[in-house]
Amino acid sequence: MIRQHYFGALALALAVAFAVSGCGSSEEGVKVTGSVVKGTKAQDGVLVSLVASDKGGVTKAARTNADGKFEVKVKPGKYVVTLSKLVDKKGNAAKDSENPAEDAAQLEASGKLFESIPEKYREATSSPIGVEIPSGGKQLDPIDLAK
Repeated sequence: MIRQHYFGALALALAVAFAVSGCGSSEEGVKVTGSVVKGTKAQDGVLVSLVASDKGGVTKAARTNADGKFEVKVKPGKYVVTLSKLVDKKGNAAKDSENPAEDAAQLEASGKLFESIPEKYREATSSPIGVEIPSGGKQLDPIDLAK
């Protein structure tokens, strides 16, 4: 009984410590916004990741909406932007699903989903998009996949 009380008190203390310190907060950082287009057409469902160049590779990501726009919060610093979008043979974007039969990773492994983003944008080591995020946040220039 004492052991359960001890662990409950410890768990509560840790939760309070994280809340007070801000650790684990998804709201940590400054706002970075931007858009992904192909020519003049907005690109929906693109996973935009900011991979920190100088912070041990910490990554934050967001998915573009129907207008091709995204918003993510990161700590100020230097980042490389990577992009990814899995689609089926008809070009339909993979959807988030809790059904294992519809899981994007499983569908990709079985050859039913394909990466639609040009290879140069998919890896931090090859992406041509480097950005420096100042302490006030940043609006990125549109990323045009047609270029």
